[in-house]
Amino acid sequence: MPKAEYDKQGKYFWHLVKLAGWNEERVNKLLLKKYSATHWNALSQFEKRSAINTMKYYAEKEREAHNKRMRSMIMAKIIKNGLSKEWLYDTLNIKPERTLSKMDYPELIEVYKQVKLMFPDNEHKINKTSQKEKKNG
Repeated sequence: MPKAEYDKQGKYFWHLVKLAGWNEERVNKLLLKKYSATHWNALSQFEKRSAINTMKYYAEKEREAHNKRMRSMIMAKIIKNGLSKEWLYDTLNIKPERTLSKMDYPELIEVYKQVKLMFPDNEHKINKTSQKEKKNG
């Protein structure tokens, strides 16, 4: 039997599911436990709105966690090189009202790319050198 087609709300719900990082099994458990339904199309309009609101919450939570990880990666690289957040803001001309904590993921990615250009990882080079030494030694 072919799968039923999703309406616009269903497609939006599954988009939010993807943003939240959930898998199909977890969604099915939510639908079954909270709404006693085995498929999106079995939900009433009220239940669909409720499910979308629930998934919006989890998508936002995942977005915040993603941003937090990226800010941590940026600051770890800066601190590892003996510098401060103020140095970062001055060097990249980041305005005081536009701090890392107020940036969203695409902006944080751009900052991270610039920081990586200034401080490239040397771990890859070290690993290659130690592998050559092991072969020769």
